[in-house]
Amino acid sequence: MFLRYLFVVLLLLALVVNACAPVPTATPAPTITAIPPTATATRVPPTATPVPPTATPVPPTATATRVPPTATPIPPTATPTPIAELAPVTIPVTTTLAHARSEISGMAWYGDHLILLTQYPDFEKRRNIAPDAVPGFFALAKADIVAVVDGAKKDALVPKRVPVNDGELIKLVDADGFNFQGYESIVFVGDNAFVTLEAQSKTNPNLMQAYLMAGKIAPDLSGIQFDVTKRTPIKAPAPLNNMAFEALFVAGDKLVTLYEANGVNVNKTPVAYVFDQKTLAPAGTLPLVNLEYRLTDVTPLDSAGKFWGINYHFPGESELLKSPKVDALALKYGQGATHAKFPQVERLIEFQYKDSGITFTDRAPIQLALINADTARNWEAIAWLDNRGLLIMTDSFPTTILAFVPIR
Repeated sequence: MFLRYLFVVLLLLALVVNACAPVPTATPAPTITAIPPTATATRVPPTATPVPPTATPVPPTATATRVPPTATPIPPTATPTPIAELAPVTIPVTTTLAHARSEISGMAWYGDHLILLTQYPDFEKRRNIAPDAVPGFFALAKADIVAVVDGAKKDALVPKRVPVNDGELIKLVDADGFNFQGYESIVFVGDNAFVTLEAQSKTNPNLMQAYLMAGKIAPDLSGIQFDVTKRTPIKAPAPLNNMAFEALFVAGDKLVTLYEANGVNVNKTPVAYVFDQKTLAPAGTLPLVNLEYRLTDVTPLDSAGKFWGINYHFPGESELLKSPKVDALALKYGQGATHAKFPQVERLIEFQYKDSGITFTDRAPIQLALINADTARNWEAIAWLDNRGLLIMTDSFPTTILAFVPIR
């Protein structure tokens, strides 16, 4: 019995001792001492060290603060570079050709002679200058013109008179209900001469009409005979007083004539009028670029289809032509010193002819140095002098002037 109690006591003592000993499971377990996942934000993980790509770079929309390559050039219309002006070199002429009332309205080469088209072949009689003079045009020898340009000749050039026979032309035009207002342009194909005439309606001064007419020139310049029975009328596309067709050139077997007023405010969609060279019958039209002010004459086509025209503006016609304050060509190329100062425009424009139409070339206009605000030179005739430059001539304003413009 005593032993049973002793065994119980020893068993209880062992249990007490075992309970007081350290418990191995009390050691901190890794899951207890480890930093909870949410606490890892206090450390910089390896992936956090690089700066995120979207944080530091300037967003694409911010590149507008830089000047794009296309923004660096100054637009042509903003501050155009002024272009140089050329001063025409006067070539003196004599006889009645030098009179202001000879009114030269066109010119063209026939062989080695420059034929000068008088608006009215009988101008001496009309103006009581030389009533007995034979009606006609004038001719200047190329050799004499070159001699003056080269400085070898100082005297005024003496022209040869080329008699004109146009029969009852004025009466025929009158019978059509128009008043004859003279010859405006001329070209030659061999011995064939082609001209345009201008006429004004008897009942409406704003109704203008041109005629295309053909003739023959004698090889010795003894005369030009026109066939007045074959005249093709060309109605003006705009109701503008004293505006008709002053430019004519040859394109293959066709004749092409251009209206005088082609500004966007008076002739929004201008065209060139095409005619068959043999019959003078209409052969359609071609699109023509808008050109402000007046187009008064053109040169023949070169081998590339390019040609030059006279672009003239008299300030007194601004209202008639509804001229803009600044035209497109001036905006694109700028203005020379005198053109920026005076109101008139005297310049030469290069065009490109194609079967699809007539446009400007990329060559800047040639601006002619102006005299003063009160002297506008009405240049109405133009022709090449070989490869030396262009010959130009005025009608009656301010007087008759034959001049040379040295370009190539």
